[in-house]
Amino acid sequence: MDRELIKRYLKGECTPEEKAEIRKLMSTGEAESLFDDVLNEGWNDGEPTAEDNDAQQLAAWKERFAQKLKEGEENIVKPSRNYNWLKYAAIWAVFILIAGTTYTYYKKGTEKQPVIAMQETINPNGKLIKIKLSDSSTVTLNAASKLKYPEHFDGKTREVYLEGEAFFDVAHDPAHPFIVHTSKIKVSVLGTSFNVRSYGGDKKVTVAVATGKVGVLAKTEGSITYFVLPGEKIAYNLTDTEPNLSKIAVNEIGAWQNGMLVYHNETLENISRQLERWYNVKIIIKKDELKQMRFNFKQKNDRLENVMKTLQFAGGVHYAIDAATVTIW
Repeated sequence: MDRELIKRYLKGECTPEEKAEIRKLMSTGEAESLFDDVLNEGWNDGEPTAEDNDAQQLAAWKERFAQKLKEGEENIVKPSRNYNWLKYAAIWAVFILIAGTTYTYYKKGTEKQPVIAMQETINPNGKLIKIKLSDSSTVTLNAASKLKYPEHFDGKTREVYLEGEAFFDVAHDPAHPFIVHTSKIKVSVLGTSFNVRSYGGDKKVTVAVATGKVGVLAKTEGSITYFVLPGEKIAYNLTDTEPNLSKIAVNEIGAWQNGMLVYHNETLENISRQLERWYNVKIIIKKDELKQMRFNFKQKNDRLENVMKTLQFAGGVHYAIDAATVTIW
């Protein structure tokens, strides 16, 4: 009577003749030592391991083993039967513990990561707003702009999403890069200050750096990262594949935060868009050729009437203000 035959019996694989032989053996003292050996081996040869078991497999295994023990109960001497039941119970408890631990670990490992709570700040026309992020970075949001950011930064990176214009003063943290996403570009920094303008209606996206170094990557196939230094501005025209890198006075970067209008060789069309956002008005340019007129001027952000007088003096255009509508011809 070998151990393999006993294992087959417990698994329900024996022939009727083998079952009769084993039950006869149970009534003798030889059965105890043989069954002890099988149970001490764990009785798991050919069975699914605990790592592969789910709750249904474990339940079926337990029920089948219990049934086999019950079938042999009539022919087993009481002391021997109780002894084997105790030994089996101990082995079974270990199997259950291992399988339960494995199942719990597997379940935890496959659970989705917690959803990070996101906040969204929408700034209307005619307003400026300052936002302090959880890492102590600050963001000044320009008019008609939107910033989406996590309630708490929790991960390898600090990522925010911008529509419009904002000036960022980022807390230094080399272990957690700060990334600004727009629809067209991605800006990566470790700790610096810079301005990003990415309005949906504009024909270009710009990044200007006040301090530190900024990496800028266009969201187009084959793009490379450009590094922009203090006093530099990079501009992506939506129709061009290569950006334009130029110099800019550091004190002009984000000057709009202090109410300054600063234009260098800027078209009347682009100036009008900014004035619409700042003063919450609608500007109509009657002649298409006027849209491409270029202006150079700096002016403190005061009454709309005074700004329009500057444009009239500098470019010879005419205007009329009617409530929330400005007409230029």
